[in-house]
Amino acid sequence: MKVVSNPEISREVLQRLRDKYLTPKPLPHVTELIYCLTRSYWDRLDPIEPTDHELLLFAVGFGLEEMLLRQEGQEPPKAIELDGITLTPDYIALRGGMVDLKSTRAYPDKVTREPGKGWSETWQEQFMAYAKAFGKLEYTVTVVYIIPAEVASFTFVFTEAELGANWQKMLQRKAQYMEALEAGKVPTPFTTNREWECRFCRYLGRCNSLVGKEA
Repeated sequence: MKVVSNPEISREVLQRLRDKYLTPKPLPHVTELIYCLTRSYWDRLDPIEPTDHELLLFAVGFGLEEMLLRQEGQEPPKAIELDGITLTPDYIALRGGMVDLKSTRAYPDKVTREPGKGWSETWQEQFMAYAKAFGKLEYTVTVVYIIPAEVASFTFVFTEAELGANWQKMLQRKAQYMEALEAGKVPTPFTTNREWECRFCRYLGRCNSLVGKEA
């Protein structure tokens, strides 16, 4: 028996993923405002395509959504617009409420079972934005931990003050982002992000060049 590498098929599979899932989001989208505005700007105006590795990591989440959230013939959740910001939640209706889905390779604290490593503040800001848009103080999330294979669900209970403060932050970042897009001037690198966002960012070289920082 002889086994021969077939890179053409691999390229076709990856291209199908790109064509199916990498579609532009409405402007501005809440996820653009939560994460680094410099990256969001370049994703809009001068994008570098995700690497094959990034694309396949996205595909894990896409596949779980299809398996767990989508029932045959069911309409996908409709996008919501609040104060000119679009939100597109992915959820399934369970027990009279909405349950969002997240997948991660990070694992919760083994003692408390609470999400620790990998349970980013960006997720929490996203959940607060959705709760605000739905007019609720609670948001329930099911997390699929890829390694090891495990599912855990959590309900976040927010205060009105927390939701209000988070939404004000989104509005401020929306104003900053839209001004940058209209002026055609990239937001100053390393000023609108969390440090960990730079770690594997495909725009890091650009940012370093703009601020005269060595790679």
